Amino acid sequence: MEKYQQETRSRATWSFIFAIISMSFGFGFVIWGGSVLLTAKEPIVLAAGGLLSTVGGAVSGFITKTFLDVHKLSLKQLNRYFQQPVINDHILMVQRLADDSRDEEIRKKAYDKIIDSITKLIDSKGNIESI
Repeated sequence: MEKYQQETRSRATWSFIFAIISMSFGFGFVIWGGSVLLTAKEPIVLAAGGLLSTVGGAVSGFITKTFLDVHKLSLKQLNRYFQQPVINDHILMVQRLADDSRDEEIRKKAYDKIIDSITKLIDSKGNIESI
């Protein structure tokens, strides 16, 4: 589990770094295109500069969104990883309370409710829903 956590953290970190780099390049393209538009006199240079800055900014935006999506997914996986001990603690606490009951019927009903609650937490795909 520790290795999984480290790999997910690493993926989140690198995707965020690459997203920042991609944003910087995209912003650089836009700034460069703006400077070309302000300084160029010939129509062909104006058209080429505008086209290159537009395409560069758009491609950079797409790449940035892709890296940010990977970052978001990695953080979501880490949050689910960190929720698991809390869920286990809640289940054990309820189980201990049920075990402390002196009435056998109440204990059985409590166990039934615990099992029902746990199965409701897990959806049809095996994913654990948030509490």
